[in-house]
Amino acid sequence: MIDGDLENIFNDNISGSREILFKVHDYIFSNLSSINDKPELIRVLKEKLSCFEVIVKYLSFISYELASKGFITPDFLDDIIATEKLLPTIIAKRVSPLIKPHETILTFSNSFTVTETLLELNKTIEFYVIVSESRPMLEGRIIAQKLLDKQIKVEFITESFLPNAIARCNMVMIGADVLLPNGDVINKVGSKLLGILCKEFCKPLYVLSSRLKRSDESYFTQKFGTKKEVWNTDHRLLQINNPYLELLENHFISKIITD
Repeated sequence: MIDGDLENIFNDNISGSREILFKVHDYIFSNLSSINDKPELIRVLKEKLSCFEVIVKYLSFISYELASKGFITPDFLDDIIATEKLLPTIIAKRVSPLIKPHETILTFSNSFTVTETLLELNKTIEFYVIVSESRPMLEGRIIAQKLLDKQIKVEFITESFLPNAIARCNMVMIGADVLLPNGDVINKVGSKLLGILCKEFCKPLYVLSSRLKRSDESYFTQKFGTKKEVWNTDHRLLQINNPYLELLENHFISKIITD
């Protein structure tokens, strides 16, 4: 049931959750007849991608349509993804009043929402961006390259240089994998470090997210990467821990900006 294209989606440890959502959408759109014939594939997708709230919500819409009508159509798929495609424009309008010309924004990881929002903002205001490399997969390079391609000035730093960088920036913008009911956020490991540093240096931390990432649950399913992503070595006394997600409590967050 799981082909090579799905394996690539399941093993994607670099893309943000919305970017993976679009990959799932494209896969389902291209394999619509197979999905209609084998609706249990939606259940498999939900299980494999359970840590991504926005994808779980998207797949739930499809499950409900399959249960009520017995099939899904291309028009239905386009309708449920339409709002997500408009998200950067909506969020950029809400973020714009928070930014003054030539200010510096710091971000990390590879949030598709943050990247698209910055590219949208760049159409009307000039700013600078500090991007942390985001180990172990160095996905910060992806954001940096996309910004550079649009002639946005970027300073690329290691995580160990974050205190210095946050002291100099005007604000921090990050994405989210899950928005919890109490205002806490689940996001890439390193988010709490940013929260602590923003508190120390009195800098605002903004979370940019789709409303579909809101969860009714108060917990999340941790996703771990392989040990080799951190250090390709082995020793009986060595323990390597590579969690991808962590809790960022709401008292670290200045504002959650959504659609």
